[in-house]
Amino acid sequence: MKASFLPRVTRLLVITTTIVVATPAVAFSLRDDPSSGWGSDALSTRTFSGNVVTYHNLLAANITGDNLPALSLAMPFLWAMPPTLFGDISYLSLQWRNDLQAWYTPSYSDFLDLFNPPTTLTVTLSASSPPVSGFVPMAEIADMTGSQQLPLTQPCSGSPSCSSAPYPPETRNLLDSIPIISLGAFGPFEMKRFDLSFSYVFGDQRSRSLPVEAIAFTVSAVPLPAALWLFGSALAGFGMLRRRRRS
Repeated sequence: MKASFLPRVTRLLVITTTIVVATPAVAFSLRDDPSSGWGSDALSTRTFSGNVVTYHNLLAANITGDNLPALSLAMPFLWAMPPTLFGDISYLSLQWRNDLQAWYTPSYSDFLDLFNPPTTLTVTLSASSPPVSGFVPMAEIADMTGSQQLPLTQPCSGSPSCSSAPYPPETRNLLDSIPIISLGAFGPFEMKRFDLSFSYVFGDQRSRSLPVEAIAFTVSAVPLPAALWLFGSALAGFGMLRRRRRS
């Protein structure tokens, strides 16, 4: 009786373990990569041409001694900087519009438009080197922990991926598909330069380019969860158990 009962109990435990560990609580395809960063340095410049502003020689870097097989730049948050009367810096929050694949505000105005009604403003990531490789829903990006959502509001607190920059709060939605740029593989401590260009389309047809400020993240694929390795081990154990029973 015991000889036939124990294998059944063992098999039941293996199957139960497989079901439990093979179902992750949250699934993210990308995460804010803790091994890398991006920004500017003394070689970075900004130029204006018509309704386009271009940022040259921005920098992405692997800050570790390990290889990074694939790194990308995801850019959820962007603020336009309208001119002000006394030259002070001001920031204009921009919502993301999936239908436009751009950042947008229905009420752009600055001190040059005191006698004109507000107009719309659409800001598009019009060119980059390397080019935009696609759009990724915010719901698929985890913060640096890899286990919780990338903050939908910036600036914020409470997550290692929060920024303390002095911008008015801006919120993305989980279904917002934001632009992503593939930067390729990085060797240990490797740095790469890249350019970003933004075009401005105003509802009143003016032609002007403005500076922008962005909160973007170097992102990489979420590593294979340990649960999947446990799942494979459970299947292997189940196979060995069946072979033993047959013998």
